[in-house]
Amino acid sequence: MQASVAGQVNLAQPGRDWQARTFGGIAFGATVLFLAQLYLSPAQWFPETEPLHFALVLSCIALSAVAAHRLLANKPLWFGWRGAMLAVYCGAALLSPAWSIDRALSVTGALEVAKHFLFFAAVVNTLTTPRRIRIALLLYAAAAIVPGWGTF
Repeated sequence: MQASVAGQVNLAQPGRDWQARTFGGIAFGATVLFLAQLYLSPAQWFPETEPLHFALVLSCIALSAVAAHRLLANKPLWFGWRGAMLAVYCGAALLSPAWSIDRALSVTGALEVAKHFLFFAAVVNTLTTPRRIRIALLLYAAAAIVPGWGTF
């Protein structure tokens, strides 16, 4: 009963499974809130919240919780073939300052690409069920209405 099949709860370690599910839920919540705040831009609406760095805090929570969930569940990170293609692109971007003319600008751009890769890793490893995908899409759609409403 030690080995568990994907999607089934390991009955030998109920405490660890509960912890893994809890961290998975935290990772999902933080990832979805991070994506929603990209649309909402709370610092634009309320400048006094800018020093709080919502995006940084949410992304750190999400990535830490993804790592904890994967360690507790004893599962590797999943990227798929799209993730492999993105990893090649990100690797080239991270190496690009070595041959760049404007090294400072290339380093900044390479770090931005690396942040996008971490964001991709959080999304594909937390939106793992149809229910989570539905919740995320509903929240993204609601968040996208806010800037559209202001424009309208």
